[in-house]
Amino acid sequence: MMVIEEKIVPERYKMTELGEIPVEWEVRLIKEVADVISGGTPSKAVTEYWNEGTILWATPTDITRNNSKYIYETELSITELGLKKSSANLLPAGSILMTSRATIGERSIATAPISTNQGFKSFVCHDGLSNEYMYYYLEILKQYFLLNASGSTFLEVSKQVIENQVMAIPPHKEQQKIVEVLSTVDEQIENTEQLIEKTKELKKGLMQQLLTKGIGHTEFKVTEIGEIPVEWEAKKLEDLISDKVVISHIDGNHGSLYPRASEFVDRGTPYISANSIVSGSIDFSKAKYLSEERGNKFKKGVAKNEDVLFAHNATVGPVAILKTSAPKVILSTSLTLYRCDNNFLLPSYLSYYLDSPMFKIQYQKVMSQTTRNQVPITAQRKFLFLIPTIQEQEIIANTLGLVDERINYFTQEKERYTELKKGLMQQLLTGKIRV
Repeated sequence: MMVIEEKIVPERYKMTELGEIPVEWEVRLIKEVADVISGGTPSKAVTEYWNEGTILWATPTDITRNNSKYIYETELSITELGLKKSSANLLPAGSILMTSRATIGERSIATAPISTNQGFKSFVCHDGLSNEYMYYYLEILKQYFLLNASGSTFLEVSKQVIENQVMAIPPHKEQQKIVEVLSTVDEQIENTEQLIEKTKELKKGLMQQLLTKGIGHTEFKVTEIGEIPVEWEAKKLEDLISDKVVISHIDGNHGSLYPRASEFVDRGTPYISANSIVSGSIDFSKAKYLSEERGNKFKKGVAKNEDVLFAHNATVGPVAILKTSAPKVILSTSLTLYRCDNNFLLPSYLSYYLDSPMFKIQYQKVMSQTTRNQVPITAQRKFLFLIPTIQEQEIIANTLGLVDERINYFTQEKERYTELKKGLMQQLLTGKIRV
């Protein structure tokens, strides 16, 4: 006879539909502890609903680009008449705005009275429920809302689904302590984000200075793209190719050899596209693979270690130096490779130049003359390149490389704090760790 062992619940905990929670905690439906309120849009045809409006009116874009726990302003505002003549509602300060359509589960807390369009389900917490605790708890419900969303054109989570979801609620004092812990981590994440942005601004300024004025120069000459040191050369890419400074310049246009989806395998010769470039490096987790035999059929658009890659089609602009131990990497139609003679042009310097404002201005001009989002290889060869001495190239690249190291360090710190927060939320909001 099979004996079924009853699970032993730890002391000071109780078993609920959410699993084990502390005995002091409650399990309640969201509709029992908060009002869930939808939004609406006044008619855009009636100017009196919009002109000189003073009531904040949020759209999901205001939340997704806000990147903050709190929302202080919105792109659009509506008038009292617009509020009255639409299904929009005026929410009090402290309300939690949650996107519920297409992009589901993004949240911000209102710092002032606010209204929203219909892409939201907002929460006004009852007494006894901290709005900041609710803000964090909604994060762990995000996956549930996504799984229970419906719709043919775009997904939307309904008010009924949200209201009838249960949540674990600690005593108010413990809610506040949980909020304090998570807010402290949020502050660290926000501070790190600010350091990342400040360092990126520093890099932007350094690139403008170093890649046009160089280091320690006092005499300059005029070129098509501005003044540069007299010792520097300003040459079109086609001339650099003729002079064998750029040994190879080719894209991944494979014609009839273009691989079919059925030809990709789990491992073999990497096949990469523009989306493989992430933060100036190649992310091989985004690569596809071809068998070695299939990979050997490609004669052009074949990159190797230390080639500089430029995304020229669809996604235009990302740059990376290919770092790989693979004998070859096949490029898709969205990438161009630059292979340099390192005695005259360093890949590290070239990668920064391709990412510089001077180069971007040139390819953006080409893109503005067509409806297609691409910079053909023939157009690239007409672009002007600024070439310092090899010694100065090295100094410029090393200086910008040090700044990149700081950006990478702060980015890793942000990722570490984000993972810490994720773990703390799972433990604190379920009562596994008490504060």
